[in-house]
Amino acid sequence: MTFDFSQKLPLSFLRKMAMTASMTVKQQDNKSLANEYMNNMNESGCRNRKADVVTKLDNKKLWKVSCSNINSHNAGEAHKVTVKFVRERRKRKRSFVKRELEKRAINTSLLPSIIVVSVNSSTNSATSEESLNRLWKRTASADAESSERISLPEHGTNNSLSDLRTSKSHFEGKYKQLGFIGKGGFGSVYAGLRLADSLPVAIKYTDNKRVQGELRMGCVPLEVVLMQKAGGGPQAVGKFAAVTLLDWYRLDQKLVLVMERPLFSLDLAQYIHFRGGRLKEDEARGFMNQLVNAAVEMYNKGVFHRDLKLENTLVEIRPTGPRLRIIDFGCGSYVLKKIYHYFQGTLQYAPPEWFKHKTYKPIPTTVWQLGVMLYCMLHSCQFDTRVFAMDWIQFSNNLSRECLGFLHLCLEEECKKRATLELLHTHAWLSGLSPASPGSAMLPPASDTSIPLQI
Repeated sequence: MTFDFSQKLPLSFLRKMAMTASMTVKQQDNKSLANEYMNNMNESGCRNRKADVVTKLDNKKLWKVSCSNINSHNAGEAHKVTVKFVRERRKRKRSFVKRELEKRAINTSLLPSIIVVSVNSSTNSATSEESLNRLWKRTASADAESSERISLPEHGTNNSLSDLRTSKSHFEGKYKQLGFIGKGGFGSVYAGLRLADSLPVAIKYTDNKRVQGELRMGCVPLEVVLMQKAGGGPQAVGKFAAVTLLDWYRLDQKLVLVMERPLFSLDLAQYIHFRGGRLKEDEARGFMNQLVNAAVEMYNKGVFHRDLKLENTLVEIRPTGPRLRIIDFGCGSYVLKKIYHYFQGTLQYAPPEWFKHKTYKPIPTTVWQLGVMLYCMLHSCQFDTRVFAMDWIQFSNNLSRECLGFLHLCLEEECKKRATLELLHTHAWLSGLSPASPGSAMLPPASDTSIPLQI
C-alpha cells in the first residue's frame, strides 16, 4: 500500500495522527515514571535518596573547609565525603562546642567585673571575705598585669550581700538623708549625716541596667569594688585621692552608695566658673600635679576610672590649700592587659583611637583625659575630641613653653606617641612646682559668698 504525497491529506486525518503520537509519548513517560517511583519507594532506594540529600546539604556546609582538613585521615589523598564521614565530623564538632561552652562558663564565673556571693549564706563575714579574696586572686592572676596584681580590700561585711544590705530600716537607722546635691547620668546624689558620729556623707542612688543585673544575680556591684580599692575602707576617710565608700545597700533594685562628703567642697567645673572661667597657669599646675598623682595611685591599685573630667573631681577647700578628690566610679573598670572595645564615659572626651579604631587602652586614655582637663582649666571654651582632630581647637599663646609641651604630650593624637603617667609625673612643668606647697592653687576670695560649697 502506497501513499501519494502529492495529494492533499484531509485535516481530520492529520489530527488523528498527531493525537495518536502524543498518546504514545505520554504512555511511555508514565511507564518510566512509574518504574522510577517503584524503585525509589523500596528500602534501598529510600536509603540512597536520603544519603544523596544528606551529602548535598553537608557538602554545602563543608565546601569552605580546606582540603588539608578534609583529607587529614587519608594522608593527602582525595577523601570521599560520605554520610559516615559527615556524621563523624558532626559528632566531633558537637563535642568541641560542648567543651568550649564549659570553658566559657568557667571563665565567666571568674570574671573580675562580677563577684558572685550567696545571698542566703550562713557563714560569717570573715569566711565571705576569705572566699572573695581567693576568688579575686585567681581572677587577677589570669587577667591582670603580672606586676599589678590586684587584691580585694578587706572591709568586713562590705563585700557580702547580707540581709542588712536590703533593709531600708537598717539604712535609715544609720544615716539621715538631707538635701539634694546633684544628678548625673546614672543617678542622684543627696547630702546626709551618719547618725553615730554626725559625719557628713553623700548618698548616691544608682539605677542603671548593669547595676540592676548585678543585683539580681546576687553580685557585689563593680562600682562598689572599685571604690573600695581606690578609696580604702571606712577607716581610711580622707587618706586617698578617691573618696571613701563607707557603706552600700540594695534598696528597691537600686544601688545606694554612702560615701564621705568633704566639707566646703564643690566640683572643679564650678570652681573654675567662679574663678572667672579659667585658671592661671600656676594654679592649674598645682591641680594637675594632684591629678597626675591621683591617676598613678589608682593605676597602681588596678583601677581604671575611664571618666576623668572636671565634673567628677571635687575641690576640697582647706586652710593649707585646695585638695582634689576623685568621685563617680560608675564607668570604671579594672586595669587589664586586654584592649578595650566598649567605651564607657563622656564621649566628647574619649581618646582619638576610639573614634578611629573603636579600641583604647587604660594609660593612654587616662593621659588624654588629663590633657583635656588641663585644657579646660586654662581656656574659656569647651573641648571635644572630634573637633580637636579637625584642628579647630588651638592652644593659648599666653602659656609657657613647658606648659604647652605638657599639653602636647597629653593631647597627642597618636596613641603610641602619647606620654605615659610616669613621664607626666617627672615632666619639667610639674617638677618646677615648689615642694613646700602640694597645690599652688589659692583659696577663693573671702568676700565671694556666691560659691555653693557642699557643707
